[in-house]
Parts: sequence; C-alpha cells; structure tokens
Amino acid sequence: MDIEAEQRLFDACLAAPGDAARLLAECPDRRLAARVRRLLELHDAEPQRLETPALLGMAPPRRVGSFELLERLGEGGIGEVWLAEQQQPVRRHVALKIIKFGLGTQEVLARFELERQTLAMLTHPTVARFHDAGTTPDGRPWFAMEYVPGLPITRFCDEQRLGVEERLALFAEVCAGVQHAHLRGVIHRDLKPSNILVMQVDGHPLPKIIDFGIAKATTATSPATDGLTRVGHLLGTPEYMSPEQAQLSPLDIDARTDVYSLGLLLYELLTGTRPYEVTRDCFDPAVITREIVDGEVERPSVRVLRPDPAADLRAEARNTTVRQLAARLRGDLDWIVLKALEKDRNRRYASPGELCADLERAATDRPVTAGPPSLPYLPGKFPGGHASRGGPAPARSWPF
Repeated sequence: MDIEAEQRLFDACLAAPGDAARLLAECPDRRLAARVRRLLELHDAEPQRLETPALLGMAPPRRVGSFELLERLGEGGIGEVWLAEQQQPVRRHVALKIIKFGLGTQEVLARFELERQTLAMLTHPTVARFHDAGTTPDGRPWFAMEYVPGLPITRFCDEQRLGVEERLALFAEVCAGVQHAHLRGVIHRDLKPSNILVMQVDGHPLPKIIDFGIAKATTATSPATDGLTRVGHLLGTPEYMSPEQAQLSPLDIDARTDVYSLGLLLYELLTGTRPYEVTRDCFDPAVITREIVDGEVERPSVRVLRPDPAADLRAEARNTTVRQLAARLRGDLDWIVLKALEKDRNRRYASPGELCADLERAATDRPVTAGPPSLPYLPGKFPGGHASRGGPAPARSWPF
C-alpha cells in the first residue's frame, strides 16, 4: 500500500470537499480510491471530529505529556511523527507519534493501539525502544519511542562506502532484530530501507528497525489483530512486498513474508539495485501483483555485470570494482539471496535466523543450505571452517 499516494488523495479531498467525488472518480487506482473513500466515510462518521477541513491543518499542541514538540519528522495516512524533547525525569529526545486531528475512529484507534503495544513488548538493540504513551486532552493517543538520528541502511552503506563484508555484518544485525520480533509473535510486513535506520554509537554503526504500523500478530500472547488485516487491501510497500502480500492473501502472512523482504533488502545492499522494478507511481494492483509474483529474479553476480552507466558508481560505493564485486557475489551469496527470494514460500528460509546462519556458513567457507551439494562445490568447503584459499576465514561476531 502506498501511504504517500493515499495521504495526498485524502488531503486533497478534505481540502476541497466539493471536488472529492471527481478526484476519487479520476483516480486510476480503484483500490486506492476505495480506501480513501472509506477513510472519508470514517472521518465524517466520527462524532468528535473537528468540524471543518481547514482545522485539520491547525498547529499541534506545544506539549504532549511530558514532551515538548520541536519539529515534525514525517506523516502517514493517519498519524504524524514529531521530534520531541523531555526534560524530566531525564532529558532526552524522542520520536513521538500521534494520531492526526479528526481521525480518531474505532478502526484507526485499534491499529494505533496495536502498534504501541507491539513496540512496548520488543526489547532488542536493533529495534527502536518504546519510552512512554498516553492520550492528549482532546482524546488522541500517542506514544514516544527512541529517536534514531540515522540514515536508511542502503544510503548509509553507500555514503560510507562499506564493502560487502561490512554490509553483511549490518544485515545480520537486522536479521537478529526481526527474529526477535518473530519470537514475540510479531510480523513486521513493511521491512524496507527507510524503516531500517543506521546510527553511529561509539563510532560503530547500529541499525534500528522502526515503524510497526502494519505489523501482524501471530500468537495468542501478542497484541490482537483480529479484524485489522483486510482481504483485498495491499498492505506494505510494493517495492519490498512478498508474493503472498501482493496476492492479497492475509492467511499466508507468516515469518517467511519478512524473510522475502529481507531478501530484497540484501539484494539491494549487495548490488545497488532491486531484482525487479515496482514503482510507487504505479496505481494498478494487477500490474504490481504480476511483477512481484511472476517477475524473474536475476542472480546478483549477473545483475552487477549488466551494462549500466551507474554500474561503476555502485561498485565504488562498495569499495570495489564491478568485476571484483561480481566475483565476490558469485556462488554462495547468489544462492543465499535466491533462496530468500523464492516465490514459493515453502522453498524460502523459514526464519531470519536460518538466513543469517547460511550467511555465516558462507563467511567461514562451509557449505550453505542454499547451494546444491554438487561434487564441484563440496570439495572446496572445509568442515573446520577454513577458506579454500588456504587461510583462516575472517573472524566475525554473528548475532545467531
């Protein structure tokens, strides 16, 4: 689901209610139009809504709970995220998320409550920490979480010119955070670079997973999601969506859905491109579904060799050359990425932990589960974890 497109259309309809019917009729994405029409109906039905669209853009309160709002960081279809400062009992900056004026419907409140309950139960170094929650005097719920002054993981890696090994180490930490969420019964469903920010802690990069706004519960002990996952609605970002998400089958959403998104992220970290192009400018769900479900995934080592004016720049961002990058990706990393991106979820890794374990095997030159146990392959692998090139494999601290 494209939150930005939904937000733009929703705001346009609110700002010009007389043109709302025309704007919805002219929208080329019928599902998007239907979602916005539903939001408008819920907005109009809310008894405590502000009475005029102009008031929806009014300035927010200066203070929310014990936090002073400093700067708006972003917004989605129903909420806003602010940089806020707390003075007492400790001084710190937080990211504070609050429901927009006039959108406190039962459905929106339930989804928002799920997100803050989800964050409260996750305690992992690579998941943004939950700090506090409450309700404003006008009845809007909010929650405060760790402020992550970082960059999307792909941009961070490129700007720092991190090599393949350093990128794999960061990716392994992300896998550990997603695995933690899965063990708590939570599927993220929207893993993408902008939801994985990297910050510097004592001179070392640390990824942080954010935005559990469309997360799904999978166990009885996790927050209830009954009625919040709808058939016929694309949930997630098309560029990082799994085939089962694109096919609108919520019963098929499990840990392997996040594994697929992690595979897409890994592909992009290694090659600088995505395996297929699904742009947020496309409003046709049928086109999106066809590309995700039927689109061919090219091996990363082949993709980086494809003639492309930006190929050299992408290799330089990985502190190598195109030929050297292709050689590094060829073999184990090709197989690992392709297994994570299997269209049939039964052929994927069952968990982020399994994916990370195969990356560790590749790093220590042991046979990976993704690779076929062929005769030319196995003799080059040594059970003692020594590289076939003759020296010990580089030491690395893996989170699994």
